[in-house]
Amino acid sequence: PEEPEELVSLMQVYPRNFLVLVVTEARPRSVAINMDCHLVNQHSENATLRRLEAQLRRDGEPSLQLVWRLFYDYLPSDASPIQVTVQTDEAGPLPLEPETSRFLGIQFLGPEMEPEALWKPGIYELEMRGWAAAGRSETEGALRTRFQFQVDPYIVSQIESWSHAPSAQWDQLNDPDRAIGFPVQVLEHTIAAA
Repeated sequence: PEEPEELVSLMQVYPRNFLVLVVTEARPRSVAINMDCHLVNQHSENATLRRLEAQLRRDGEPSLQLVWRLFYDYLPSDASPIQVTVQTDEAGPLPLEPETSRFLGIQFLGPEMEPEALWKPGIYELEMRGWAAAGRSETEGALRTRFQFQVDPYIVSQIESWSHAPSAQWDQLNDPDRAIGFPVQVLEHTIAAA
């Protein structure tokens, strides 16, 4: 069904200038992407983001459906040069007051597959879609943001290595979630609200 025109631009979600490709010991072959986002409520009433999903595409290959899995934040650390994230909540409705914005970390999770089958050097496109409701209206409005990012050969080799890492290597990492992330640059000129 077509969305009501007045709610289509109710909210916007914009990524920061990078996102992180994540490998975990528990799901070493699942596609996982962490993204720091700026969520904006452009409406004059309270609004709630009810659902987010994403499509990941690479030229000439079928797209992958990613689901909104969780919210995260960074642990404070003066001692480590590595930023450590921690889950703060499960994915779910997120209220925003009128004409306000919020920065938050979100994680998308995709299917399990061999990393070398997905992460190849090149440019990828990610399109986020969301459903939001405003005020007392139960009508949901769409939001879309699309952008590209580049994955280089070094990142691909690191993801392949960690997806086959033995338990001792995860122990040495000393991450509470037994996860490691690899930042990739968002191509800022490609960010567009669809």
